[in-house]
Amino acid sequence: MSLKEIDQLLEQTITTLVGDGDIQVSFKTPMKPGFTPDSGISSINVYLYELHEDMERRSTCRVINRSDNPKNLASGPPRQTDPPRYLKLSYMITAWFSDPPVAHEWLGALFTAFAQRPPQYLENGDQIIIDVGLPPVQDRILTELWSTFHNPLMPFLNLTVTVPMTVAVTEHVHYYYVKDRESVLIGADSRDHAPGTGPRPS
Repeated sequence: MSLKEIDQLLEQTITTLVGDGDIQVSFKTPMKPGFTPDSGISSINVYLYELHEDMERRSTCRVINRSDNPKNLASGPPRQTDPPRYLKLSYMITAWFSDPPVAHEWLGALFTAFAQRPPQYLENGDQIIIDVGLPPVQDRILTELWSTFHNPLMPFLNLTVTVPMTVAVTEHVHYYYVKDRESVLIGADSRDHAPGTGPRPS
């Protein structure tokens, strides 16, 4: 899943909550003049402020996908891949309304919407993990960010998305089986060798 698709997933959750009203949903840097409480524009903004690999989920074991029938050449050779690397995305969600209590109410509603969201899975079964309301990993980062926004400090909701990313190239595994007293090579180079002409196993 790409980062664009993650943004679309978050946007879908928020737009489902706000409905068809006048509240805008954006993914911009919350800077003046576009973002101020008295701008007259009611909006919810999602800002990606950090992304890094989740090292606690890093695995060095390779995954081998075997064919159900290794003698069936049409099914292809077995493949081995590195496990996915997990990318952790940290978002700052802010609500921009002229009335602060209304903004606070929307932040609470957003927390509930993301906390109640059902688990999201990729086609291969890997899960996208969404954590909402956890404190930022480094408070200093957000303090420095707000100083660059030229905006007064606003309440915000911290949202973290952990998504598996495929970064390795799949490699074919070579192995042999015996057919009619001849060794047959199955693997990435099997197309270059006719049965019985490939190198025999030692």
